[in-house]
Amino acid sequence: MNISENELFNFVFYPENLSIEKAEYLKTPLIFDEEIEFYRNLKRSLKEELSEEVKLKIAEKISVYNPAKFHMLYPFVDSPQKRKNDLTILAAASAKEKPLVATKTFIDEANHYLIRLLNFKESAKIYVFSTTNAVLKNYKIIIYPTGQTFEQSDNSLPIELNTPIEAEKIELQFS
Repeated sequence: MNISENELFNFVFYPENLSIEKAEYLKTPLIFDEEIEFYRNLKRSLKEELSEEVKLKIAEKISVYNPAKFHMLYPFVDSPQKRKNDLTILAAASAKEKPLVATKTFIDEANHYLIRLLNFKESAKIYVFSTTNAVLKNYKIIIYPTGQTFEQSDNSLPIELNTPIEAEKIELQFS
């Protein structure tokens, strides 16, 4: 039976695109084992997030890709400090109020950029910082999962929004 490279790829990634006859043939042990294993390893590796070091090595090989232009920032979780006094504090039962300001901090893997998201009751502000105290120019941020995009000429002023915003991660791109 004649099997193409495309059919080997489909066998691993999109088996529903293969005819039943070819799928059964490729399930036969020792036939195309190496090729099928190659595509299985590729599929597994595509699910893994690349480290900053690996991205830089890839960038050296691909002239069009510039990793300095793209930075993914993830939420920074700081463990809350314990109070010095661990006494129980009692309060009257009252309706739980939403805080006036909710903040979330995002930082990149290399700790070069920090984004601070402040959500107020009916608005939000997004501050973008460089940990080296550099002035950032001509950048845009993309908020995930919504995909909202905001552009700034520099980071001297925050991005101001008329509505609160939720973010799981933020991408910082430079022009």
